[in-house]
Amino acid sequence: VPKDPAEALKWYRLAAEQGDVTSQSNLGLAYHYGRGVPVDHNEAMKWYLKAAEQNFPQAQFNLGMLFSRLAGLQNQDEAMKWFVRAAELNYEPAKGKIAEIEASILARVATPGSPSPVISITPAESIPAPGPKTDPVISLAPVRVPTLAPPPVTLPQTTPRIETPAVQPPP
Repeated sequence: VPKDPAEALKWYRLAAEQGDVTSQSNLGLAYHYGRGVPVDHNEAMKWYLKAAEQNFPQAQFNLGMLFSRLAGLQNQDEAMKWFVRAAELNYEPAKGKIAEIEASILARVATPGSPSPVISITPAESIPAPGPKTDPVISLAPVRVPTLAPPPVTLPQTTPRIETPAVQPPP
């Protein structure tokens, strides 16, 4: 049977609209990378999200990848949230991505003589097995900030001179 991307997308869409998570994720991939359709990140996000909310780890990971490529700290936080959710479901690529992000952060903040890393993220291998929903453990470690004292003020060392009028003796 010859490959027909348009026909495949038709069937993926029909199954995705009926709630099939694999089809939802595959439709997200098609829009994310422009496979048989024009690239449309909003449409990709829509289909990934439908599958991700049903705990489909590949969609959670792909949603994280999509967010990680968008600018802004809020998008990076959202990306990490989806990587962690996929890792909680034991999805190995998500665990690897979390470890990669952690290493990247540590490499940027670690400097000689630094007391500790600025950010600590729970290592991927210590993420608990699936169970009750948990949020990623992200904590800020103490950072040594130099205290800047104001420069000393030097006052003139002269003795104040008080002028008093000369007193005339009474006549």
